[in-house]
Amino acid sequence: TYAVTDSRIRVFHKPNGGVSSARNVGLDNARGEWVTFVDADDWVDADFLETLIDSPDTDLSVVSLKLEFTEENWQDQTPDALVSDNDLKEFIEQHIDLTQLTGPYVKLYRKYILDKHHLRFNTDISVGEDTIFVRQYVVHCDSIASHSARLYHYDRSCSTLSKNDKTVFSQACDYLDAFNESNTALSDKHGCDLEKLNNAWATRRVLEQSLQYIMDLPRWDRETRKAAKRVFSHPLIAPYFTCKRTPHWGMRIRLFGTIANKFPPYFLALYANTLKLLGQKLV
Repeated sequence: TYAVTDSRIRVFHKPNGGVSSARNVGLDNARGEWVTFVDADDWVDADFLETLIDSPDTDLSVVSLKLEFTEENWQDQTPDALVSDNDLKEFIEQHIDLTQLTGPYVKLYRKYILDKHHLRFNTDISVGEDTIFVRQYVVHCDSIASHSARLYHYDRSCSTLSKNDKTVFSQACDYLDAFNESNTALSDKHGCDLEKLNNAWATRRVLEQSLQYIMDLPRWDRETRKAAKRVFSHPLIAPYFTCKRTPHWGMRIRLFGTIANKFPPYFLALYANTLKLLGQKLV
């Protein structure tokens, strides 16, 4: 209906291939200078685009997000700022776990950067592919504008696209490989602390959901053990299980407490079994 009454609107129909496939169709057919994403169950304020476009000389423009239909009091908000050069390193490290550098929404991307560097969503994985896309884009940014206004409304009650633990576990290594590659690129380009990037929430989420999945299994067969060892031996995950006081020690303690609180009373036995699988000792 809108496409009939407004020539600026185009509608594309395609077989269901997942959210990444749909977003890529949009990117391939976009003709404007800028690109943004709005999930179907979310909404934006009337001045959403006007605020984002207010910084025309930047490579990425970001507004703040407001959670809707939830009692959670977590809210992302960034200051009004235009960062470039050496300030980019600090911005990336400070916002590595926030929506500014995770989900594809709340942002305005330059189309020519997306096309020049062939940036598209990875359709081979459905775990964290949006975070990887954003980080791959930020690698090519020389400036980022952030706005404190909460102009994007995220419907927390709709979670139909949330990934179950089995999906996360089965795709964990592919996701972690892509995540590691994007982190290395960010470190090389902007001088970010690689350890801070690797310790991000996105890594811990994969570990938590993988642990939850294997904990819920009635037994570990041979294939599950092989898969678990691949996941927990991954360079981004293995440090959480080390028994040495590495830089990951504090993170390991916090992770232990988080998961133990979430999944009692089975966690300790599971944690011990996982360490045994990796040839470690419980300390």
